[in-house]
Formats: sequence, C-alpha cells, structure tokens
Amino acid sequence: MDLFESFIKRLIFTPESVGLHGEKMIVRKLGWVQFCGKRGKILQNIYVPRENGETSEIDVLYITQKGIFVIESKNYSGYIFGSENNHNWTSTLYAGKDQLGRKKVEHHQFYNPVKQNNTHIKTLMHYLNVDIPMLSLIVFSERCELKKHHAFLSRCVCLQ
Repeated sequence: MDLFESFIKRLIFTPESVGLHGEKMIVRKLGWVQFCGKRGKILQNIYVPRENGETSEIDVLYITQKGIFVIESKNYSGYIFGSENNHNWTSTLYAGKDQLGRKKVEHHQFYNPVKQNNTHIKTLMHYLNVDIPMLSLIVFSERCELKKHHAFLSRCVCLQ
C-alpha cells in the first residue's frame, strides 16, 4: 500500500465512521423486523443526561410495547476477549508482517460493553423515572469472533 492509499484509508475509515456504519447496519436490520409486523420506534445516538452533569450516549434504542431494547454496537474486527466481570475487553488483530517476516498482532483494549450498556440502562431508567422493562443487547459485527465470554446477566444478550 503506497503512502497516498494509506492516507485515504485513514481519512475514510476513522473509528467514528466505522462505528456509525455498525449502528446503521443495526437500524437497517431493525427496519426488517418492523417490516415483518413487529412495530417499534428506532432512535439512534441518544444522549441521556446523568446526575453528575455528563451524558450517556446510547447507540440505538428500539422502543416497543413490551419494553426498550438498549443496543450497544461494536463494529470491530479480529478476535474479542472478555467476560462480564472484566473491566476492559481486548480486540486482537492481525497487522501484517514485520521487517523480518514475522506476524504482527495488535491488541486494543476497550471498556467492557456489558458494563457500558448497564450504565446506559441505569441512566435511562433514572432519567425516565418509570418502571419499563429494558433489555441490554451488545451487537458485534460478523468481522470479529468472540473468543472468551461467560454467561451474561439475564438482562443482557451478546450477539454477533
């Protein structure tokens, strides 16, 4: 890959644009759910005020008569390692070869999405001040493989 091609790739495929693409794919799939007769309201990139003055950003909300699905999108590649109790999870990616021809592997840590979405749900419940069933969904792209994860809380589902 030449310098120009590398520059264009970094310009187009920013972490933000990759994340938004994952969220749009979820919304598109929820559109198919609605097409099949399951009605609900889809909201994207919702900022909910927290008690400390900060906000909690929810990727996708799917509001139905049965409750609210709080969806966290993880549009990652590679192998994903983590469990419900870990503070951080790790994404491991093949990164080509070094100058000696050995495989290079990159490790990227990210905050535990189960804990992240639980915070979103607590914030939303407090803000709405109503007792509505909420289900946590963490959705990973098909470009990754979940290598280590354990049984999640009954209110959380991890999908790929």
